[in-house]
Amino acid sequence: MRRAPIHVCVPRQSRGIMAAVRAAAAVSLLAAAGCSAGLATMQPAQTLPKGGWHAGAGVNVQIPVTRTLEVLDAAQDIDDSYVKNPDYTPTEEEQHRYQDAMLGLALSAPGATVDLMLRHGFARRFDAGVRFTTTAVHADGKYQFLGEGDGSGWDGAISLGYAHHLFDSLVFDVLEHLGIDDFAREDLQIPLIFGRRMGQWGFLWGGPKYVLTYYAVDARIANAAEVESTEGFVHYVGGFAGVALGWRWVHAIAELTVMDLIAKPTIAGREVDVGGIIVVPSLGLMARW
Repeated sequence: MRRAPIHVCVPRQSRGIMAAVRAAAAVSLLAAAGCSAGLATMQPAQTLPKGGWHAGAGVNVQIPVTRTLEVLDAAQDIDDSYVKNPDYTPTEEEQHRYQDAMLGLALSAPGATVDLMLRHGFARRFDAGVRFTTTAVHADGKYQFLGEGDGSGWDGAISLGYAHHLFDSLVFDVLEHLGIDDFAREDLQIPLIFGRRMGQWGFLWGGPKYVLTYYAVDARIANAAEVESTEGFVHYVGGFAGVALGWRWVHAIAELTVMDLIAKPTIAGREVDVGGIIVVPSLGLMARW
């Protein structure tokens, strides 16, 4: 459903003050909305024993190093024009800037999200589980092909996961004059996890990760005649490293994920490069029994 534009009139003392206020408001909105793509892994290489359980809770903070400032800058000048004149019609170049910002938010928006996980051991060397975040639901299965998980050596596992993204509004609200008619995003995630157990004290893990994402967006810019549509596939390639420290069943988790978004989607006949580096630090707790 199309959302009506929101116009906020604030006396402007200077361009610098308004830029700072708008940037702060945009960052706060994104942080509140939560928009992580679920790039964190948040689990060790060792699979659960048959009948075992894993419960986890944490927070992921997605930081797109090359996109955040571009998104805010793209919205700032155009929104200034709408504030002065609610009937303002953006130029073709301004519409392109808004489209680029929309794609950046859809694929690599900054923000924090809560991450909840529940896993179960279904067979020796195989477990599976579900994860719920502010913006997505994720299910995966993990097979351990290396090691025994008893701390005697290194372990290795491969996971295959699918994520369905739920957000279609909040993450785009930083662009005040963009109406989203339809949005879809689906991820296929394949991490290769290596690690070892440190006795009763915890776990170490890390490895490479690949994510294939399908996206589709139908959007309308205020006072622009056409609905802009784009869909396609993009790739995330990178790696992660994590540690869990505690005692026996309960451990605190710290993890760092760094991914390179490879994305050159086409919108309105233009190829747009919205790729770049994404950094995702994560903190949480897990219990395994």
